[in-house]
Amino acid sequence: MLTPAEMRVARHMVGGMTSKEIARVLDCSPRTVEVHRAAMIRKLRVRNSFELIRSLLDSGAALPGPDITKG
Repeated sequence: MLTPAEMRVARHMVGGMTSKEIARVLDCSPRTVEVHRAAMIRKLRVRNSFELIRSLLDSGAALPGPDITKG
């Protein structure tokens, strides 16, 4: 199960944002985003970010919401 912070990062990843963009939106460092990404890769037992995004989309766990775009 993903943490709330991981879910926030996942939604933005699925929306096509880079780690730097996600960090700006979530007001954290790009390294923090990478830590969450690595944790999700480990938890979902995938090999890389591409497989992670595919897994997230397939499961419907992190569908992008209206909060991923900036105004």
